[in-house]
Amino acid sequence: NGTVHFIEVKTRHSLKFGYPEEAVTKKKFDNLKRAAAAFLNLNPCKNRVQYDILSILCLKEKKPEFFFIEDVYF
Repeated sequence: NGTVHFIEVKTRHSLKFGYPEEAVTKKKFDNLKRAAAAFLNLNPCKNRVQYDILSILCLKEKKPEFFFIEDVYF
């Protein structure tokens, strides 16, 4: 629909350190926004920009679980 998505992808193979999406800190989100700004500086567009998180949980003996969080702001 004309929206440019910047997606932080986090994967975990165990829950020892929590769910993957819990690892997206403000600092990591700020890095994503800076990368997006650099990309848009080189590739200007007038489209809406959206930041998302894709969490992938890959536990042994199970199918991967995907959790998509749209339009994230800190």
